[in-house]
Amino acid sequence: MATASSEFLDNLQFVWEAAGLCWAVSQESPSHVKLVLGREQREPAFDLTLRSLRDAGWRACADRRAVGWSVFGFSDRDAIRIDLLNASRSSRVSVRSLFGRVPICVALAGPDGVGKSTALGTSREWFDSHAPFVETCTRQWRPALLPPLAWFLGRGSDTAADTKPRRERGNLQFLRLSYYFFDYLLGSWCKDRNRSDQSRLVLYDRCAIDMTVDPYRYGLASRRGTRLLWKFTPHPQILILLHDDPARIYGRKCDLDEHETADQMLTWLKLAAGDQLHALIHADAGAAEVASCTRDLLVDAFIRHYEPGFNLAASDALHTTREILEDPQEGAAGEEYAVLPSSRHPRFLVPIRDRKRAAAALGIYNAQRPFARMSKQLLATALRAGIARPLLRDRILIRSQLFREALQPIFDGRQNISFAISIGTPGPNQKPVLQITNELGQELGYAKVGWNERTVSAVSKEEAALRRIETVRFAGASVPKVLYAGWLGKRYLLVQSPCGVPEPARAKLTAKHVHFLAQLHLAAPSFDKLPYPERSQIALLRRDGYHYFAHVLDGAREYCARFETAPFGPLHGDFTPWNIRRDRGRLAIVDWECYQRTAPAAWDLFHFIVAGGVEIEDSLPGRIYLEITGSGDTSRLVNDYLRLIGADPHLIHPLLASYAAESLVQSLTDLQQNAGAKDWQLRRTWAMLLALISCRKETGAERVSRVEVAAAQ
Repeated sequence: MATASSEFLDNLQFVWEAAGLCWAVSQESPSHVKLVLGREQREPAFDLTLRSLRDAGWRACADRRAVGWSVFGFSDRDAIRIDLLNASRSSRVSVRSLFGRVPICVALAGPDGVGKSTALGTSREWFDSHAPFVETCTRQWRPALLPPLAWFLGRGSDTAADTKPRRERGNLQFLRLSYYFFDYLLGSWCKDRNRSDQSRLVLYDRCAIDMTVDPYRYGLASRRGTRLLWKFTPHPQILILLHDDPARIYGRKCDLDEHETADQMLTWLKLAAGDQLHALIHADAGAAEVASCTRDLLVDAFIRHYEPGFNLAASDALHTTREILEDPQEGAAGEEYAVLPSSRHPRFLVPIRDRKRAAAALGIYNAQRPFARMSKQLLATALRAGIARPLLRDRILIRSQLFREALQPIFDGRQNISFAISIGTPGPNQKPVLQITNELGQELGYAKVGWNERTVSAVSKEEAALRRIETVRFAGASVPKVLYAGWLGKRYLLVQSPCGVPEPARAKLTAKHVHFLAQLHLAAPSFDKLPYPERSQIALLRRDGYHYFAHVLDGAREYCARFETAPFGPLHGDFTPWNIRRDRGRLAIVDWECYQRTAPAAWDLFHFIVAGGVEIEDSLPGRIYLEITGSGDTSRLVNDYLRLIGADPHLIHPLLASYAAESLVQSLTDLQQNAGAKDWQLRRTWAMLLALISCRKETGAERVSRVEVAAAQ
């Protein structure tokens, strides 16, 4: 019976043959193939292989090294590694191979009896049978380069590895901590680092932070100094907490008293809220579910470890932009653009023929971070002075005369208009945005171009939203006006008026944001059933291999189903700091393509806090959760918003859970394998928010009953 990997290799062979590639097979097995190609053919073979894996629904990543390039693919049933070797170069010992590479390191945490060993054993068996090209090794809580302290006393075992955990206080606290510190530091270098051609996955059953939760197990007298040791020792890339009810854990394994297990679980949850953990799995879902979620997180760690080594979509993004905007007529006039920041990471195209226009074109970029804002200002100054042109070597010629001629009548027949181009996110949702300027570099408007079914739908949706919103008068905000909307050949064009000026994007929520969103909600308030993921959607995610995300969405579905109704109103849909400009002391809100006529209240508010925190400040889930539900300034503003729309403050948790679940499902469905690094960070943030909400019962938080929710009406 043919495996998924053998079927893929057969299809890949046809793709390579169609592209005119020639290769020789150096080694072949069901899951690991080594192919030898000429130097000039390795790059196209690399791109074709990655694209074919992703088109086939595999989760793909790659590792580029001097001699061997490797492409990895994972499906729910199989795994594959394809090595592309350069025929003109031979292997040699490199400094990197002598010193080794940082391995993929994952740790499982939780009280005794929660199922860590079973989950690790099942996951390792899967990798050994389906992905033998990954070397897996399992360790107990530390690398164990140094012998156990009991060895120096004539005993051969380590107290932490005993069958029954130690419960009495130890002595020599700082001597033990120093000993463990050197074991982690030296052991991670000598034992864990990868010095072979294989990929390495190191699995830890517990890790250094476990000493903070249960110091007696490790012969310590207290938790003093354990957090400092954790801070300065190498960390696993992913730390997973297995969570379960203490009574159920005690029923499976009674090594600890039930109250001790409950105390440890509470400490773990506090560490999760403090962003010391990356994922949380509910063990009461069953051993098979826990194993599937653990394996999914291991695959995710593997892919994230290698993905920064390549940028598959860069050339596709530029090619798609040119296809969308270029005039099909031969001999049409063109304009030269600089590709910023580079052709390897294209985001914007800036016309460089005229200094003023080139400097004004940078207005299309709403820089978010301080370094980006400073770089933008320096580049604008250099463009005005005329000294930047020789430095902008990555350029592209676009013949967009057809768009120029179509835009001239909209702006009183101006002949000398120009535009900068925001390329958009690569993939089927890529949608160029044009910033239109006159000969003085002044903004005349913005145009969005829809070119396929998805993008035409998004542009049409934004047009309908702007026409509807223009009847609403906001006290402290403005929105763009529709100047033109219609077909231009096979492209759908939406031209909007300029709206405000860019300002530094800040993730801090203010009263202005709250009052605008409250006014938007009150434009058409209503009540409806709180939405949550459908079972069919969760089943599709499991089929695609996203077991962990499906697991947390199951919990969100169960949590949200307790609540009958919630306040609804109009939704911007992408209310983020970079979609807000400044308009004479007021907010200028742009990018309405995700607008909904009715959606749960506070979704826009939560999205501003979550997306802004992740994108701009690199905020972690626990910090975001405490900002929303705690007692700080952000939490007070969230409560102010609910008060302004007449909603009960107890609705924060169910509304947050509904928002996070819907956002996670939409990201997984729309972007699939085209998600970038920030998209993946957002997914992990939404998932962890759902996990923290699902554990509120164990942390002693009050739960809102259906009666209380209904009373909010």
